[in-house]
Amino acid sequence: MASKDIPVIPEVTEAPRFRWGRLAERFQDRFEDFRKNRLALAGIIIVISVIVIALAAPLIQIHDPLQQDIAHRLQRPSFEHFFGTDHLGRDVWSRIVHGARVALLVGLIAVGIGVIFGTPIGAISGYYRGKVDEVIMRIMDAVLCFPPILMALVVVTILGSSLFNTMLAIGVDYIPRFARVIRGSVLG
Repeated sequence: MASKDIPVIPEVTEAPRFRWGRLAERFQDRFEDFRKNRLALAGIIIVISVIVIALAAPLIQIHDPLQQDIAHRLQRPSFEHFFGTDHLGRDVWSRIVHGARVALLVGLIAVGIGVIFGTPIGAISGYYRGKVDEVIMRIMDAVLCFPPILMALVVVTILGSSLFNTMLAIGVDYIPRFARVIRGSVLG
């Protein structure tokens, strides 16, 4: 057999690196920095704990959070009532656990509204610049001029009082904040 007939296979010294490899390395570096920051680590542990407690609320509640027991009102913390009872005899632990669910829902929906509407507004403003940017940013500045509580009261007064309207009011307050951040990114 002649040497011309044998194909030459190039020697591979290192596997080709794809973007995912570099992304994984950057994530690992950021994770190492995060692990060294004890305050950030404590914060993420608290946030994850609240999320887990809120999701597991029906499993870890001891008493019905709405059930009143006037005979046992204003009790101190005990094994039966971890955080005691309120002025109507309701278990405070169960109320906090179920309240965490509502608080997380309001936070997620409000930030979601801000992101969904603020991102395209900021992107359009930063991309087109000129008159479009001026008009959009002056409207965002006008919305930012109102104190958040006043803005929430106006929205709830116009639309009525409900949990969804409260989330909407908070979300409207976040729109200009996200729009300004995204506009700055697009301009950069």
